[in-house]
Amino acid sequence: MWENAVSTWCESLQTLVGGAMKSGERRATTSTRHDLVLVVATTLAVALVSMYFEVSEAVQAWARHWERYQFDEYPGILLVLATGMTWFAWR
Repeated sequence: MWENAVSTWCESLQTLVGGAMKSGERRATTSTRHDLVLVVATTLAVALVSMYFEVSEAVQAWARHWERYQFDEYPGILLVLATGMTWFAWR
């Protein structure tokens, strides 16, 4: 069920991104398109696995024992760091 939905969504994404290309840019953007689809598919896979195994609850239970180090704050900190590094690489 999920495989068909993800496959259909990835094909739609490829069509959407591929439609914006010019004919001379096909080879350079093929790799970019492939990378974009890979990132989106990996993100969806990780989200589905995290929801299925309830990873956040397990991390929260584990981090409770390490409250003095503020490990429960790391996901937000790492999200801001990743967003900033993405912006930095893009510019």
